[in-house]
Amino acid sequence: MLLGLMLAIGCEKSTEVAEDTAAAVELAVAEVSITPLAPSSADALLAVLAPEASAPTWRWFVDGVERPERAGPEVPAEATAKGEVWRVEVDADGEPLSAEVSIGGVAPEVLELTLTPETIWTEDLLVATVTAVDPDGDDLSLRYEWTIDGAPAGVDDGLLDGALYFDRDQAVALTVTASDADGAGASLSAGPLIVQNTAPGAPTVTVEPAIGYPGEQELVCRVVEEAEDLDDDALEYTFAWTVDEAAYAGVGDTVPAADTALGRVWTCTVTAWDDLDEGGWDSASAEVYDDPYTVGNDVEFAEFSSHASNYLLGSRLVVEEAGELEALALIGKAAGPRVVMALYTEDSAGNPDALVAGTDATAIVTGALELPVEPVVLEAGAYWIVAVFEGSASVGINYATAAAVKYCTHTFSSPLPDPFCPGGISAYSGQEFNYYVVMR
Repeated sequence: MLLGLMLAIGCEKSTEVAEDTAAAVELAVAEVSITPLAPSSADALLAVLAPEASAPTWRWFVDGVERPERAGPEVPAEATAKGEVWRVEVDADGEPLSAEVSIGGVAPEVLELTLTPETIWTEDLLVATVTAVDPDGDDLSLRYEWTIDGAPAGVDDGLLDGALYFDRDQAVALTVTASDADGAGASLSAGPLIVQNTAPGAPTVTVEPAIGYPGEQELVCRVVEEAEDLDDDALEYTFAWTVDEAAYAGVGDTVPAADTALGRVWTCTVTAWDDLDEGGWDSASAEVYDDPYTVGNDVEFAEFSSHASNYLLGSRLVVEEAGELEALALIGKAAGPRVVMALYTEDSAGNPDALVAGTDATAIVTGALELPVEPVVLEAGAYWIVAVFEGSASVGINYATAAAVKYCTHTFSSPLPDPFCPGGISAYSGQEFNYYVVMR
């Protein structure tokens, strides 16, 4: 009896163990999953059955449509696309199981970033060229993060203007990040580029006086307009002189008066420098003349003129070489009334035009009368030398000529007109007068 009871109890326990084991197996095969749990279009899919079945069969569906070519637990990434829903169904030893996932997007990627120009100066426009791709074909945006010496420049753009944002010796770099609705991708950086030194431009210089006389005045070379330096560097200037195109041994901005007798044409060349580079240069010249010389009819004519008062008239005069005008002159045939002389430029029609110089009223004398004027440089070219008399006067005149005379009525006491005879110019030919200029 006791043995029968023990056998009965033993059988009951064996039955319970078998039932528990079957239940455990049933629970274990009741699960299939897809990894990764939140895949993107860049991820391969893997269906995992736990525990493994002896001969499972796999079926895959995309948005409810079966994909019969997918008969295993794996799906390659290139087979999926953003927004699709993939479901796997598996028959594990007769028991159907399933799982599904939604395919998310992939963040865009910056593939290439270049900066041009590769060598930059203070006022360059730095241009970023970006190649970016979004694997899902989504619209993407780019974020530009420029830095100057590591500090943010505050510019979110593919262009950076050096005139506004960077200076000499600074380091310029850029980081670009591409983003779409799925988020931001990895950033790509370029640089740093070091801003180079910009050499200064040219100054504007002059030599004073522009006309000099041997041994009388020193020549001074002056910077009248500073050179421009885009880096705002402190500038220095070097001075070099030539005399008649030969190097002058002196240094500095001044030629002593005693040295001006060494030659006629003195040229000063001034070069701008910053602390690194030679910049632009400019030159100016002065001329040193020996003795005064005359241009015009300075040899007395035999004939006597008979000039009436209040007529401004005269003859053409050609200056062959530039020089400084010192005086206007005439040769009087008799002492007489006062005279005012003037020199005018010649216009394209061959008429007197703009006033160059005029004299004070001075009484005529017999012989040469040189009337000083404010010194002015006369360039080579054609001019008209004229006079107006306060009363009847006589100067040397030549009738054996085809030269033209230009004139108009002009009250002696009135200021010299500028331009010549604005009320109209009259002319005749066959006369020239003993008028000339004194120059150096």
